[in-house]
Amino acid sequence: MLSSFSSFAQRHCDLEAILSRPLQNEVIAPGNPIPFQVYIKNNGPDQVLLSDSLKLQLVINDVISIWYGPPADTFLRFTNKTIGIGDSILVVNYPFDPNIPWLISGTNEVCVRIALTENSANPVVNTIPANDTVCKTFTIGTTAVTDITEDETFLKTYPNPAKDYLSWEALPEAGVTDIVLYDFMGKQIYRNSHPENNGKIPLTTCSPGNYLIKVITKENKVYTRQIVVK
Repeated sequence: MLSSFSSFAQRHCDLEAILSRPLQNEVIAPGNPIPFQVYIKNNGPDQVLLSDSLKLQLVINDVISIWYGPPADTFLRFTNKTIGIGDSILVVNYPFDPNIPWLISGTNEVCVRIALTENSANPVVNTIPANDTVCKTFTIGTTAVTDITEDETFLKTYPNPAKDYLSWEALPEAGVTDIVLYDFMGKQIYRNSHPENNGKIPLTTCSPGNYLIKVITKENKVYTRQIVVK
């Protein structure tokens, strides 16, 4: 896929595909759009330039899509920016139509592959191909992912915005089996399995920004809540 040109100095980049939505094992109600967000992170040691050709491929339940982003219409040009060392950019942010034929009722898998092809004027090599692909599983079922941001009957979280810790309380009959904190890149920051119906989530290692709490119950219901860390 990549060629070497001895007459040009090569750049080297470790590009990482990050699939922030859907969440791993997210449960989505039948008929609801499937949230889909893809970031690309450059782990260095060199920059990715506007002139580089970046492409993206989707694989849903082993059904492989075309490569998106031909040289004349790349995702990088859509963002109108380079990817600096350590930077991440959002390249896809749209929901799947729930009626596409390769989605099934039950467990589904979505994968994203990225490819960086050469720019002969200033060639670049993607140094760690293992980071090029990321996969998540999610379930389309009768149990919806319920956003209860404005519903205090099941789950209370405070303070919001929070700084050093976040307190949470669930109804005693809720039967919480897991509480998980994600950043908005989809990275799991904290997880507590089989907690009590209340507790505190430490935030001292969290950078300021938006985060997502996911609460899973013994009935396999999943609730989410957005919080802000200051």
